[in-house]
Amino acid sequence: TGKILVGSGSAAGVVTSSGAHDITVSTNSGTNSSYITITDAANGNINLVNNGTGEIVIGSGAASGKITSSGAHDLVLDTNAGTNSGAITITDAANGAITLATNGNGNVALTTGGTGEVVVGSGSASGKITSSGAHNLVLDTNAGTASSSITIIDAANGNIQLNTNGTGEVQIGSGSASAKITSNGAFDMVLDTNLGSNSGSITISDGTNGDITLACNGTGDIECSSDVKTSTSKKVYSKGNCVQTSFHSSLVFGY
Repeated sequence: TGKILVGSGSAAGVVTSSGAHDITVSTNSGTNSSYITITDAANGNINLVNNGTGEIVIGSGAASGKITSSGAHDLVLDTNAGTNSGAITITDAANGAITLATNGNGNVALTTGGTGEVVVGSGSASGKITSSGAHNLVLDTNAGTASSSITIIDAANGNIQLNTNGTGEVQIGSGSASAKITSNGAFDMVLDTNLGSNSGSITISDGTNGDITLACNGTGDIECSSDVKTSTSKKVYSKGNCVQTSFHSSLVFGY
């Protein structure tokens, strides 16, 4: 365990090459050895080259390993000196972002082991996923192949689209209790088709004693495949085009 001491002990020790040449540190004269090469050049690289399947290990093993920038600068991780490479950029700033940028149409793959999860957020506030810039955000499976998707449209009053694949359905609820859809706040709930264009609608009015309005489009009818019944304590009234018949208290709409 011999040592080579560099420096006077009262100032920083320096190891440098003789002249404009690279300097390399290795073991066993470079045989079966990883090495570190400091390239002699303006903006020269420092290469850490592992041997075979060796790894570059960060940290003491007794505490967390850490890689940081020198000074108030961003830290970038990429491949091939940034050529044809995606990159992870840690921005140096208060509330600085971490940017995962793919190359071309490359993907960002977050792979968990077993039943692991991808966790978003600090744990002390809401987690958030957003698009980079004024673009839609799409969530799907299998890179979009044979997959349903959720699309959040980037726009004022933008829609959220639930797009099923093939004959797939949008399922609501846990399967062990009643499913529920409700409005966010004291507002009516409207169900229609085609963004409301040439569509009938069902409107649940928000309010004490609020109505449920079934509105046809044009000359459309409200069709019932069986009798429409009321509880024994309730009455049925004529209102507009809704008429009570005398047969089993059924209702006929559209007259």
